[in-house]
Amino acid sequence: MAEKKQTDSYSLLEEDIEAVPGNILVVPHFNGAATPYMDGGAKGTIIGLSLSHTAKDIYKSVMEGVAYEMLGNIIFLEKAGIRLNYLHSTGGGAKSALWMQIKANMLNKELISVQGDAAGTVGSAMLAAVALGQYKNIEDAASSFIWRGTTMFQLKLKLVLSIEKVAKMKLILKQWNICIQIR
Repeated sequence: MAEKKQTDSYSLLEEDIEAVPGNILVVPHFNGAATPYMDGGAKGTIIGLSLSHTAKDIYKSVMEGVAYEMLGNIIFLEKAGIRLNYLHSTGGGAKSALWMQIKANMLNKELISVQGDAAGTVGSAMLAAVALGQYKNIEDAASSFIWRGTTMFQLKLKLVLSIEKVAKMKLILKQWNICIQIR
């Protein structure tokens, strides 16, 4: 179907989806869990799935689950005294207005897409340029290397709905962690 419409499958899945929290909860540990859990044996789960849900519902819920994981990391950083005023988003996910808005809503941060697909390479080049004295610091290098794309802001009204889901997610993750420790 994507070929017929001359688009990609992600764009088809995102048609007519709003960046408001859904009623499926995804713990996205389908290949273990990275930060902040660092548990290679962790398993993912989908909670609340029924026959009435569609592929679009599941797709959006996976994005929400990843956004919750990002929120967990931001909470840990803030507890360590590191404050983030905004975030840059790179790669394929930065091309999706829906994905960007879901993350901005969940994280309650300004989210800025970075144009280009080679963020890791560009970051390495920036660090090398600073180390070689081509730039005073990483901020100076960034002004030459990074091109900002779309800026998305959090939506307070929709965030209120997300906070309830975050609380539910934390309770489920706490129970999930107890189960992981038992295995």
